[in-house]
Amino acid sequence: MNLEDLESSILKMRKGLELPEDPGGEPDPGEWDLEVLLNAPVLQSLMEDYAKITFTVTAILDLKGKVLVAVGWQDICTQFHRAHPECSRFCIESDLFLAGHVKRGEYVAYRCKSGLWDVVTPLYVADTHMGNIYTGQFFYDDENVDRAYFEGQAETYGFDKDAYLAALDQVPRFSRDQVKRLMDFLVKFTDLVSRFTLGNLRAAAFIREQSRSALALRKSEAALRESQAMLALILDTIPQSVFWKNPDGLYLGCNKSFAGLAGFQSPSGVIGKTDLELPWTREEAEAYRADDRDVLESHRPKIRISETVSSAMGQCLQVETSKVPLFDGEGKPFAVVGIFEDVTEAKRAEDQRRKLEAELDHYQKLESLGRLAGGVAHDMNNILAAIISVTEILRVKHSHVADLGESLDLVEKAAGRGRDLVKALVGFSRKEISRAVAIDVNELVRMEMGLLDRTLMKKYKLVMDLGTDLPIVAGDPSALSGALMNLCVNAVDALADGGLLKIITMMKDDNFLEIRVEDDGAGMTPDVLKRAIEPFYTTKPSGKGTGLGLSQVFNTARAHGGYFRLESDLGKGTRAILGLPYQLGMAKAPIEDEILPPAKALSILLVDDEELIRSTIPTMLGFLGHRVTPLKGGNEALAYLEARGVPDLVILDMNMPGMTGLETWVEIRKRFRDLPILVATGYLEERVATALAGDPWSGSIAKPYSLREFQSALAQLRPFGDAT
Repeated sequence: MNLEDLESSILKMRKGLELPEDPGGEPDPGEWDLEVLLNAPVLQSLMEDYAKITFTVTAILDLKGKVLVAVGWQDICTQFHRAHPECSRFCIESDLFLAGHVKRGEYVAYRCKSGLWDVVTPLYVADTHMGNIYTGQFFYDDENVDRAYFEGQAETYGFDKDAYLAALDQVPRFSRDQVKRLMDFLVKFTDLVSRFTLGNLRAAAFIREQSRSALALRKSEAALRESQAMLALILDTIPQSVFWKNPDGLYLGCNKSFAGLAGFQSPSGVIGKTDLELPWTREEAEAYRADDRDVLESHRPKIRISETVSSAMGQCLQVETSKVPLFDGEGKPFAVVGIFEDVTEAKRAEDQRRKLEAELDHYQKLESLGRLAGGVAHDMNNILAAIISVTEILRVKHSHVADLGESLDLVEKAAGRGRDLVKALVGFSRKEISRAVAIDVNELVRMEMGLLDRTLMKKYKLVMDLGTDLPIVAGDPSALSGALMNLCVNAVDALADGGLLKIITMMKDDNFLEIRVEDDGAGMTPDVLKRAIEPFYTTKPSGKGTGLGLSQVFNTARAHGGYFRLESDLGKGTRAILGLPYQLGMAKAPIEDEILPPAKALSILLVDDEELIRSTIPTMLGFLGHRVTPLKGGNEALAYLEARGVPDLVILDMNMPGMTGLETWVEIRKRFRDLPILVATGYLEERVATALAGDPWSGSIAKPYSLREFQSALAQLRPFGDAT
């Protein structure tokens, strides 16, 4: 629109008005028709361009409900709702409700009985309410559209059901945040329309009085600038980046957001350039140009194209772009308009959400495994306790039979191995390291390598290079055995066609010794090496690896005060290094071959819900001269103590149905402050350990236990330090 067009429009407006000869100051908007004051054809064109960019439906109605400007109406309204005499009353009802319930500078949303949403903000000229600006005919993207309701409407009003539902599917969906942002802008837009209309009003009165004077020309120029500023404000207010190009790919314009992304302070820096002259990569520029040609040649928009944009600030942004063709009066496309939104953070948040959901799924499975492990460990400990007890009984009863002793040694070793496996299972599920003992690292390596070498059928060459005179370390042998086995299994997996597996132990200068597991297998890429210790990360096929092995090794090293690191060269192999601290002068505990009888036979109350325990432990302890009374629960134990008196010792299981072991311990301690209690459990929970820590009359023993272990645990209790 140029000055001549503006002047012509204002003169036409003047002819259509019966203006007073002397308005006497500021014109009164109430004297004129809003349709004429708006200069509707100009505003219609402007709003059509805006609708193409934002994909919104917009209309301006006067207070009588007459539609003055309308852009982007949905087919479901124009061809069905408003076209039907009976159904259209819902549309009128919506318009009237919205028109009468909104204050200046505000907006309100209303769901029409036909099922679609409308939003309105009032239009004032000066201080006179003259109309309303509507946007609507949409659904919120977080609501469920009741399709059956619309099918019912089609039947009620006799609509062509297929065509009506097809129109329903074209109704846009907006998030509530999008609607809020659009309406926040529309309120500002309405204020600009109000000022623009008032400017037309003033210009009309001025031209009537001054005709074509220089002042009239300046007023016309101001009105033009205001119209141009309105469009610029629209483009610069929306948060998305907007641009438009000609068919040759030259930029014709853009908003400030797009210009800033391209490295320019204002849109003028972009005009006349091509994508190859902007900071995009060549691959990105060619992809953008291909999309432009597709839109122009097909005469169809492309909506929400997922692509990347390399900004002038060096960022690679994830964006969603929509492009539409613009047509001239002959229906030929003369430009393509694009709008895109930065969704980098949204994509990152979505990826993080998926990652967390996957990890949560893993943790839930692990938690289920932990619960299963706890139950299995409890039952296995009771079974192993019975086996160890019977072994002790047979050893004492038949100590004179030499061949039987060897067999019992084998049973005892097997039960001990089972106890270690159960302990490792519980330790894995609990992520805990039990009480440290003195460990000969070389002896531990030899034992585990013997098992591994037999298990894997010698498909590889095993070499052990064990350092001499290594000091003793303090640690959990089960946890360290499991860590070493994990490293060896990983190394063997890398030796698909055979190869060398080397185990090295050595001293370090910083009070550490190291266990090294080396292979000459496939090795790792830098990216895999960087993530290898992450929980749940694995490169093994589905069903072959959990991604927890190296993470468990890392946790074991840290729990021992040590370190763990990986070194790898792709195609040459991998080195896993487990460092453990040591103290010079620390000696391995001597093996006690002889079970000494106690200085005093004790009366013992054994409280355990497992029948195997109650039937074997009394006999085993009886060989030391102790008198054991077995009971199956906490309530029975309390009743016994009240009725029969206090024994010398209570052996109390922790995992019992009904009254738990900890509850029983609390009740006993309330009534008998100095009664010695030995807590027997496969895993000493933190809350139980905390309760026992401040009580010298209480101690613990790990199930299953031998006579020697029982004597050792008893010696830690007051007053039995000198009784064994």
